[in-house]
Amino acid sequence: MSRVTVSVATAHNQLSRLIDQAESGYDVVISRRGKPVARLQPVSESPSGGNGAAALAVVREARRARRNWTTHEEIRERVAAEKAAWDR
Repeated sequence: MSRVTVSVATAHNQLSRLIDQAESGYDVVISRRGKPVARLQPVSESPSGGNGAAALAVVREARRARRNWTTHEEIRERVAAEKAAWDR
């Protein structure tokens, strides 16, 4: 696989061409100030196997676990459990 590295400005001006290159198998890397910041790849080659919803769920769970976030549903469950404990 051949690699193509372009700046953000070039990617902005030539996005259609870069998407075509990615679809045809090129590794398209977008850089900002010389550092790679993004990669274009066909959807079929995405790490999740093309299932964007599943990938998003994995990312959200990893972020929540890393930052110890609590979801609204978890808060509601905890409040309900506390209320039930007070009613006993």
